[in-house]
Amino acid sequence: MMKLTIKQKEAFADDFLKHYLSNGYGTMGKAEIDIMVFHLISEALGIKGKSNYELANELRITESKVKSLRLNSALRYNQPNHKAVLADIVQRITAAMQKPEFSEGTVAITIENPVEQRELTHAIKLAGRHVNHTLNSEVFEIAPIALFELVVQNLENAEDEFKKVIQAPCPASHWC
Repeated sequence: MMKLTIKQKEAFADDFLKHYLSNGYGTMGKAEIDIMVFHLISEALGIKGKSNYELANELRITESKVKSLRLNSALRYNQPNHKAVLADIVQRITAAMQKPEFSEGTVAITIENPVEQRELTHAIKLAGRHVNHTLNSEVFEIAPIALFELVVQNLENAEDEFKKVIQAPCPASHWC
């Protein structure tokens, strides 16, 4: 169960009342209250790094509900910083544990967070590229050049990092 400190509880209560009463008592519907509470919990506990699975278990809701709450919370209470979201994705892709999978001329990247999915899809479309999804909407299949463009535009030392991403998963005899 999620635990808040006394200070976090006070801030939560203050923010809750401020939002809840902003348009008059009782005017906010249940779905809006759920989104607001999720946002306030997210802010208080810093749950950004937790997986949908972990949050679903802690909140005792489905993973699809967590995804919906994450996206709606971001859209209503703090518009995502496009560049920052992409930089986070690129940082994870270039980290040792989050290597993309290369096969048959595409790169497969798994993105669980719906806010990140939305921003990544937008960035790839803006670059004039397209995204293919498998049966799993969390898996993004893109052309390697699209990955290269994403890395170059959103990471310092982009060329060195791209070489690490490309060369690490490929055996010497493979095309990459």
